[in-house]
Amino acid sequence: MTKNFLPKTFLTPSFLFKEADESMVSVLESIDTDSNFTTPYSVKVNFEICADPKENSNYYLVLSNGQPLASFTILLSKTNDIGIELTLAPALRGQGLGSRIVDEFINYAKQINPASIISLSINPKNEHAKKQVAKLGFEMVRNTGMDEYELKTEDYKSKGIRMPE
Repeated sequence: MTKNFLPKTFLTPSFLFKEADESMVSVLESIDTDSNFTTPYSVKVNFEICADPKENSNYYLVLSNGQPLASFTILLSKTNDIGIELTLAPALRGQGLGSRIVDEFINYAKQINPASIISLSINPKNEHAKKQVAKLGFEMVRNTGMDEYELKTEDYKSKGIRMPE
């Protein structure tokens, strides 16, 4: 899997992942603003990282019914393993929406590259997120300042998490 392989937009059953661009900065900053976990600075950093041709990453805005919900970064390793970073808009946290986004992305990623290892990082203070990713089959593997998790199930099976009607 190479950067050229990552689409500018892709759909899962409930969400549209749209590659972020400079016109989305204010929306991304409103999502990434939370003094406990991230700062608007992370938006600038994500743009810089994803613009670097040496990096194999893309920065997305996640939408549902045209409404921005989250920022989502996909990092591809040289071995085609997938790292993900999700920041959910503060008003939407604690409702299971982050789990639905991750669940649907995993299903998408496993269709593209079934052998890839999917990992993510969580702020050690974010107990809710740690519980949610454990329910999806992730296990903590190390702490590098952030709690690093990998999807450990050999054959990931979706939890069937879907948007409420």
